[in-house]
Order: sequence, then C-alpha cells, then structure tokens
Amino acid sequence: MAACRVLLSLSSAGFTQNLQTFCYRSSTLASLTRSRITPALVQTRNYAEKKVYQRDKPHCNIGTIGHVDHGKTTLTAAITKVLSDKSLAELKRYEDIDKAPQEKARGITINLAHIEYNTENRHYGHTDCPGHADYVKNMIIGTSQMDGAILVVAATDGVMPQTREHLILSKQIGIEHIVVFINSLMPLMRRW
Repeated sequence: MAACRVLLSLSSAGFTQNLQTFCYRSSTLASLTRSRITPALVQTRNYAEKKVYQRDKPHCNIGTIGHVDHGKTTLTAAITKVLSDKSLAELKRYEDIDKAPQEKARGITINLAHIEYNTENRHYGHTDCPGHADYVKNMIIGTSQMDGAILVVAATDGVMPQTREHLILSKQIGIEHIVVFINSLMPLMRRW
C-alpha cells in the first residue's frame, strides 16, 4: 500500500486513474485475504499454526573430513548403526548417505550429506564432507557450520594431501575441536 502511495505521487495525471484502480483492487484483495480467507484456511487446514519446537538436549554440529577413500561415509554410517541399536538414531546405510547417481557410480562422496542423531547427552547434526580434491568447495561449505570435526585418516595410507588440506581449511574456517579417527587398521593387523 505504501508503494502505491509513492507511485501515485510520482505518476502523471493520465496514469493516475489506472494506478489508483490497481492499488484499490490490490488493497481490497489484501484485506479480503487477511480478514476472510486466511482464518478459514487456518481453521480447516491448520496453516500458519505456530508450533514451538523444544529441544531437550544441547545441539552440536559436527562432520567428517579427510582424504578421499579414507572411510568418512563408512564412519558416518557406522555411527548411525551403533546409535540406532540404542534407539537414538535412524539407521543410515552407506547407500543412503551417498545417494546421488554420480556418487554411486564413482564410489565417492560429491555432495554434502546431512544426518541427525542423538546420544544420551546431545543432539548432533552430522555433515559428511567429500574428500576428493575436485570437491573442496563443497567441503568448505559443509565445514562453515561445524562446531567440531572428525578427521578420518586411513592407517594404510597415513596422512595424504587432502588430509592436510582439509585440516588447514577447517582451522582457517575456525573449527577449534578436531578429533582424529584412525581407520582401516585391519589390513595392518593381518601383517603382524
């Protein structure tokens, strides 16, 4: 309505009548929408009904970072498996996390995957980040919201270029809490 008043003051005399008609109709429609239609929709369909969500546990955003093929998605799936056995999370299999056709065909994470789960003390939002060098941009987007990260390192390969890069980028973004998870120990155990 205020925009109509501004346009009326700026317009010429011939244009004013059309503009006044348009503004009258739009304001009439707006008042009808507010007064008659909207309450009926809210009553019948519960549209715009405010529901307050109360979180009973503190929330924490974490994610898995590290070199490609070091087991970030596998670790994420394993976390949900362990917590689903305790009825604290919904089970997400590896195939459910990497669900894009390109990810399935290539066997690597390309897009971020967001998973939620609970522990006894906290609610977690978990981001599974891609490890491939071509998708570092996606990794940066994912880590920008994290409170902490799990750096996954395969024991068979050790620290690789993307491991270092992810560590540097996460520190530059401001992640202060990083846990190192050493994965793939079984092949090394067999050698002993």
